[in-house]
Amino acid sequence: MKSSDIKLETPSKMFEYEKISRELDGTTNVELLREIAKCQLKLYMKQQETIAKLGLPADIGIPTDN
Repeated sequence: MKSSDIKLETPSKMFEYEKISRELDGTTNVELLREIAKCQLKLYMKQQETIAKLGLPADIGIPTDN
């Protein structure tokens, strides 16, 4: 999956994504990038747990290529 596969709908989120994306593109700190990836993964998994507790379909969220 590529970040370009995920569509944001609000201008404020698109702007914030672009700003942070450019910061990430400019960093050479591999440890920071690794920690960001781990946090994002854990947040996604926490979102799945929360959705399950609310009784919503588990497939809500980031699509996969399966």
